[in-house]
Amino acid sequence: MQPCLFRRLPAAALTLCLLLLSACGEDADDGRFSAALHGPVDSVAFDSLRGLLTIYERTESAELLVVDGDAHSPGTLATDEVVQQHLRGGKWVLLLDLAKAHNDRDLVPLAHSSGGGASHMAIVRRRSDAFGRPAIDLYDFPRRGAETPNLRQLASLPRSVAAFLRKAPAPLPAGFSPPAGLVYLSFNFTLPGDSYEFSATKGGKDSSNGTQNTSLDQSFAYTLFLGSSNAATPDRQLLLARATVLSSPLNQALGTDKLMIIKPGDTFVTNDIGWFQVGVSRALTPPAGAGFSPVINSPQNTNQQAQVTTTVSFTINFTDPLSNNPATATYADSVMQDVAQWNVLNSSFGNWSWLNQDPWRAGNTTWGRGYGGGLQGDDEFRVPNALAMGLLVADTQAVIETAGLMRTVETFQEAIQVTYLNVWSAYFEPIHHQYLYWDHPAAWQINMAAVIPVPIASLVFSPDPVNAAQPNAQAQGTVTLQSPAPMDTIVYLQSNLINATVLPSVTIKQGQTSATFNVDVSTDNLAPGQSTVATILASNAVPVQAQLTVRNGP
Repeated sequence: MQPCLFRRLPAAALTLCLLLLSACGEDADDGRFSAALHGPVDSVAFDSLRGLLTIYERTESAELLVVDGDAHSPGTLATDEVVQQHLRGGKWVLLLDLAKAHNDRDLVPLAHSSGGGASHMAIVRRRSDAFGRPAIDLYDFPRRGAETPNLRQLASLPRSVAAFLRKAPAPLPAGFSPPAGLVYLSFNFTLPGDSYEFSATKGGKDSSNGTQNTSLDQSFAYTLFLGSSNAATPDRQLLLARATVLSSPLNQALGTDKLMIIKPGDTFVTNDIGWFQVGVSRALTPPAGAGFSPVINSPQNTNQQAQVTTTVSFTINFTDPLSNNPATATYADSVMQDVAQWNVLNSSFGNWSWLNQDPWRAGNTTWGRGYGGGLQGDDEFRVPNALAMGLLVADTQAVIETAGLMRTVETFQEAIQVTYLNVWSAYFEPIHHQYLYWDHPAAWQINMAAVIPVPIASLVFSPDPVNAAQPNAQAQGTVTLQSPAPMDTIVYLQSNLINATVLPSVTIKQGQTSATFNVDVSTDNLAPGQSTVATILASNAVPVQAQLTVRNGP
C-alpha cells in the first residue's frame, strides 16, 4: 500500500505556528541567548531562531557568534580570528547556509568534524570534558538536496535548538577514568528533532479523526582514541560510536497526546488503530575500504525481555607520557532500558532492529477467530503495548579499530528508520494493515588525525639560572610544538628535584604552537651560593627533557 501523504498546512497557519514556537523558546527576561552577527546574515533558518536570541553589538560578550556561509568563501572561516577566538573561549558559533565546501574546508578544521554534506545550519562549540580532554558539540541541520528548509522544519527548529544549547554535557561513564597520557577526542552530534504527520487511517481513506504527529530525536556520541598494538608508539585509532534514538508516535508539543483513533471493541464495532510504532533500526557504516575492523558492539540479540542492557568494555593500549613505556586503559559502560514486549535483533556488526512483539508481529495481521496474534477476544483487536504508543529509547554502541594510523578525514554513515503500522477491520472483513517506513540518514565527517600529537620542538626556561633566594622566586617554562596543535593538547610535566616543582600538565590550545608554565623554585638543602640542576620532563607522546639551574643567591 502507499503511505499516507504528508499533509502541508496552509502557509499562513504554518507561519503563525513558527512565530508561536519561536516565542516559546525564551523571552528577553527569561534567559534568551546573547548573539552577535559576524558579517551580513540572510537566512530563513536564522529568522526562525530570532525569538531565542538577543542580538549584541560586541562579539566578545555574546554567547553565540552568528556567521552566514553565503557571505564567506569556503576556507576563509577556518582562519578567521573572530571565529577562532570565540571557539577558543568555549562559546558557540552558529554557521548558516553551509555548502559542502564550507563543511569540508571550514568546519572540519575548526571542529575536526562536520556533517557529510551541505547544511542549512550548524552550531558548534569546543570545550573540555570532565577529565579536561577536548570535546566537540555539533548540531547539524543537513540540507539533503532541498534549497531551503520547509516551513514545518522551521517551526520545529527553535525548540530543538534551545534544547541543544541548554543540554548539559553528558558525564563520562562511571567505569572509565582516563589515565594520564591517554589521548582521545569526544564528538557529541545532534540532528534537529523531527516529526511525521499522519492525516488519515485506513489506507489514507479516513481523515475524520484529525491528525497525528510523531516525534523523533537522535543524538550520536563518537569518541576517537589514539592507541597502539603492544608497543609504545601509537599506530592505530579506536572509534566508539554510540547512537541514542528517542522515538514516539506521539508529539505533545505539536498537539498529539494520543493515537489518531483507537476503536477496539466487540464484534459489532469497527476496529481501527491509529499509527503506532513497531520498529526502530540503526545501522552504522564505516568508510568503505578504509581499513576499519570490528571490535565489539552492543546490545546483542534479546528475546522478549523486560529490559535490555547496552554494554561495552574494551582495552586501549597507549604510551605512558612520562616513562615512554606501554600502558593500558579500560573503557567500560553499561546502560539499561525498559523494552517490555519488544525484541532487539543485532543481525550484523553495527546493525540493530528494535522490534515490537505485541500485538502485531510480522505475519500476525491476518484475520482469526478467538484469541492470539493481534486479537484479545472474539474479533476484538488488542490495544498496542506501551512502547508502541509511547516513548522508545533505542541505545546502541559499536567500537571499530583502524588497521594503521590514519591521518585522513573519514565519513561515517548512519541510517535510522522508524516503522509505523495502522491496522483496521470491520465485522467479518479481513484485517487490513499499512506500514510506513520513515528513513533518517545521517553522515558525520571526522578528522582522524586530530588525535595524533605534534612532537615537541623545544623546552626552555627563563630566567636560567634562577635565584631561588628571592621572594616568591619562579622561572617560566615554555614548551613549543613543531607545528600548531591540531586540538587542545595536554603536555605532561615532571621534575626530578624539590628545588624546582611544576604542575602535572599544561595545555596548548588548538591552533597554537606553545604554552607557558611556572616553575616554583626553593633553596631546600642548598647552602648560600650553592646551585643545583633540575631535570624537567615535558611529554605529549615522546618525552623531552631540559635542565634548569637553581641557585641559592645571585
